[in-house]
Amino acid sequence: MSTSFSRSLRSLEADRFRWSLLGIAGGGFLLAIWLGWFFLAKVALYEVSVAARLEVGQEPHEVMSLVSGRVLRSTVELDREVDVGDLLVELDAEEVRFELEEKRAEVSGLSEQLVQVRREIVAQDQALADSRQTAQVALEESRALYQEALEAARFAEQETQRQESLRDEGLLSTAEADAAQTVHRQKLKAAEALQRSLDRMEGDRRIEISEKEAEVEAARGRAARFESDARRLEANISGLEYDVSLHTVRAPVAGRIGDRTSLRVGEFVEKGQHLGTVIPSGDVRVVAEFAPSSALGRIQPGQKAKLRLSGFSWVQYGSVPVTVNRVGKEPQNGTVRVELALDDPSAFPVSLNHGLPGTLEVEVERISPAALVLRAAGNIVSAPVPSEAR
Repeated sequence: MSTSFSRSLRSLEADRFRWSLLGIAGGGFLLAIWLGWFFLAKVALYEVSVAARLEVGQEPHEVMSLVSGRVLRSTVELDREVDVGDLLVELDAEEVRFELEEKRAEVSGLSEQLVQVRREIVAQDQALADSRQTAQVALEESRALYQEALEAARFAEQETQRQESLRDEGLLSTAEADAAQTVHRQKLKAAEALQRSLDRMEGDRRIEISEKEAEVEAARGRAARFESDARRLEANISGLEYDVSLHTVRAPVAGRIGDRTSLRVGEFVEKGQHLGTVIPSGDVRVVAEFAPSSALGRIQPGQKAKLRLSGFSWVQYGSVPVTVNRVGKEPQNGTVRVELALDDPSAFPVSLNHGLPGTLEVEVERISPAALVLRAAGNIVSAPVPSEAR
């Protein structure tokens, strides 16, 4: 028993706590390293999106039917490349086209009638001008004759007065004086007859001119009505042509057809029915939706992020590096929209196409593990207490 105890004392004296001290020193060194990392190191803090997907720079354009009708032809095929204005779906517009042809025929008839009326107006204007000129010439001739008759009557009156003076002096017989008086009366009556004829001619001229002017105004009234009817029909034709154009659905932008509705010839489609979607050509971007508490005030333009595509293992394919481009300021449907630009699309081994979904992680800050633990503790302490626990 004494032998064993003496050996233990010699072992303890020989060891002198060397290994224990080494173990304590090593543990202290590791603890110092860990505390240095805990307080001094910086770790990246990420915000994860609710949803994310790849989109082209321009918004996809939905193709829908603007009117109801039966399908005559459909060229909507998945992944088909289209240009602006390419025919996609043609609907039956026979009834509208028939009405359009009727209106065009009416306009053609009105145009012919309008041409005839305008010719009639030109002819009547010319006839009116000729009548005015002819009547003016006739009036001037009648006035000239009246002036001649009036001068003859005045001369006869002077001759009568001269002969009456000679008669009173006894130089001329009474018969000769009476004959001069008779001639004077005849000349005066002739002048009065010409005056009445001139007045009647002027009245007839005014009536004739008024009648011709009324005919011209009536023709112009018919022309105005024809023109008004033609304008109304032209407006109807424009509306019908627009209706016909609505029966032809064309590509709103250049791009590729991203989805389609199965359409058969003769199938009836309703107004506003979805027919397909055209994905415009252009560069691809990332669009992500974040909770307001994760995005507002935390995600800023210029921050780096990475996109992990669904269906492509990030262990095998890696993630897509992106940069925050724009951040929405107003939540929509409970999320905030964030748009990001691809840093190097060619570096990813898979073709990045519109519509690919994924998950986006945005590096919002770098903090020490100690600050992160304190922040988590603060969130736990500040969390509201459920009413059942009060």
